Amino acid sequence: VFSSSEHHAYMAFLLFEICVGMYFPAMGTMKSSIVPESSRAALYNLFRVPLNFIVVGVLLSDMSTTVAFSWSSSLLLFGTILQFVLIKRLELKREDKESDLMTIRESSLDDLLGKSRDNENKDLDDE
Repeated sequence: VFSSSEHHAYMAFLLFEICVGMYFPAMGTMKSSIVPESSRAALYNLFRVPLNFIVVGVLLSDMSTTVAFSWSSSLLLFGTILQFVLIKRLELKREDKESDLMTIRESSLDDLLGKSRDNENKDLDDE
């Protein structure tokens, strides 16, 4: 769009389509792991309302192709950055859960070993 060459426009279009093709499966997977099944339909419908207003606003405006493509590219880049932030937060949350689980397992093991030692000491005291 920034070039008048048909070759550059075609390559930009292919790159855009590749990005969109990777986006939808990735977002489907990510949304299914984040949004609870019970509230998934309600949440998705809530996000569609503002999206429809944005679409109507863009269609009613007299925006040139260059400006529209620039906005789309900028918003896709912003979404990509936010997705990486979300992935990092989920990884940190998962690591915290795993460390908490290890702490619980260790304390449970200590409790079990402590109880078995207490039982052994009681048996020795009884003798």
